[in-house]
Amino acid sequence: FPILDLGKFRNGDESERAEFASELKSAMKAPGFFYLANSGISTDLIKHALQDITTFFDQPLEKRWNIMFPLERIGMVDMHNFEKRRLMGNFPMKRNIYSR
Repeated sequence: FPILDLGKFRNGDESERAEFASELKSAMKAPGFFYLANSGISTDLIKHALQDITTFFDQPLEKRWNIMFPLERIGMVDMHNFEKRRLMGNFPMKRNIYSR
């Protein structure tokens, strides 16, 4: 995966900024991931974020669903078979789901 150096953009001259912008555009158009070096984000913050992500995904699916799509906050949804599909994990992400 591509490794992009944000330092080139933050501290570089015009040509280095243009080079970084081109690399970023290419990386964002391509499928997959890229690594952003010298972002200025502390390693402690990254570590805590990864811990929180792990904690969230270690929860049972039903609990994650209730966090992501609490029933009391969903509007404009065709409720036909909603609960059945939600419990089966077969709930499509559609544009007709809005949180209030």
